[in-house]
Amino acid sequence: MNQPARRHLPTVLVVLGYALVCAIWGTNWVAIKLAVTGMPPLLAAGLRFVFAAPVLLTICRLAGKPIFVRRAQVPYLVFVTLNYFTLPYLFLNLAEQHISSGLTAICFSMISLLIVVLGVPILGARIGLGEGLGVVVSFVALVLLLSRSTEISAGNRWAVAGALLAAAMHALSYVLIKRYGADVHTLTLNSLPVAAAGILLVLASLAFEHPSVADISATSLLATLHLALVASVIGLVVYFALLQRLSALTMSFVFVIFPLLAQVLSQVVDGTRMSGTELVLILAIVSAMACTLRLHHRRSADRAWRPTASQLRQMYADALSRYPEEACGYCLTDEVRPCSNVLAVPSPANAVSQRSAATGYAFGSADLLELARSLDSPDPARLIYHSHPDVGAYLSEEDLHFAVQDGTATFPVLHLVIDAREDGVHGARLYEFSVARGTYVEAQAYEAAE
Repeated sequence: MNQPARRHLPTVLVVLGYALVCAIWGTNWVAIKLAVTGMPPLLAAGLRFVFAAPVLLTICRLAGKPIFVRRAQVPYLVFVTLNYFTLPYLFLNLAEQHISSGLTAICFSMISLLIVVLGVPILGARIGLGEGLGVVVSFVALVLLLSRSTEISAGNRWAVAGALLAAAMHALSYVLIKRYGADVHTLTLNSLPVAAAGILLVLASLAFEHPSVADISATSLLATLHLALVASVIGLVVYFALLQRLSALTMSFVFVIFPLLAQVLSQVVDGTRMSGTELVLILAIVSAMACTLRLHHRRSADRAWRPTASQLRQMYADALSRYPEEACGYCLTDEVRPCSNVLAVPSPANAVSQRSAATGYAFGSADLLELARSLDSPDPARLIYHSHPDVGAYLSEEDLHFAVQDGTATFPVLHLVIDAREDGVHGARLYEFSVARGTYVEAQAYEAAE
């Protein structure tokens, strides 16, 4: 009788955990408002981390994760301490002294879109037309909301700027963590930096705010404890536990849900009232955000694409048909498109070139234009392939010179190198771009053609 209940229990826990994370993130903003109402902002931010640090350090130790990092990673950890914890949370505390918790939450929720935007120059990511439109709609709606908000005045515009700056700093941290901190565990990033940020903020409070115990209200202290233990500890643990069960897309929708919950709580706690126009603009922001995140994660999921057996046979056949010259082309999701190797075409430029079609390849301008156009289409290019006659399958320095520019992929595609010989294809190697290393690394080896 109890077996069905046990079978469905994990799903129930996942749903409850997701609801808990949304509730925690949604109530954070009211808690910050209550904390800074009866406590100086520097002290409130510092005590939050001072209270959370021992628990996070203990969890990190119990989980068997390192608290310290290698010497080469120390500057990176210092950056996380300042840019992710110390300054953004100070800016949020300062902002909530002058604007409502709901408006602060809306401003900070733009972090999800800023991550998408910053991923372009830093990670070499691409934004499709739909994603770009979603980003524009969200930011235009935010500007309209701020321009119509009755709580914004010349005296507190800096508070809005501070909340947006905090979002931008967090977004930058997320993107740089993805690029440079892939080998640093999440618990490591959220233990020692939290402790360091707490100490820095408390010392700054003692130096500039000169706080007195008598000035700290019981409500603000309880709110700070909530932020420390519930938001910074429980919220973090549950969020990353859910990442093991749910897709990144599902988890990203927390950024869509929490500002709505924060708005509702702001009406109750802050006593703010929104007009019908403001409600429509808020819904426009989160709706465009939801569409952008969905498109972005679908594009990210597409990067897991691999060529099918049929596509491999077609590429192998192309390599053999052009042996002893190098073959080249690219793949869409379900299609192989061989391209002309212009080094095989007689021309004055090729006559003086140090590379021939037997030792190199170059796409023609028409093929290159079609490849570039496909990247903004519903079916973008997934892979560029070329063959190496008689020298083995590897990405040469010359290949990498054209495939990577300033540490980012020239085109966001995979690269396949085919080992072509006179007696047939002896296999191929697939390479994918590593953001952490800033170059292409081997992802898979394929057997020889049958």
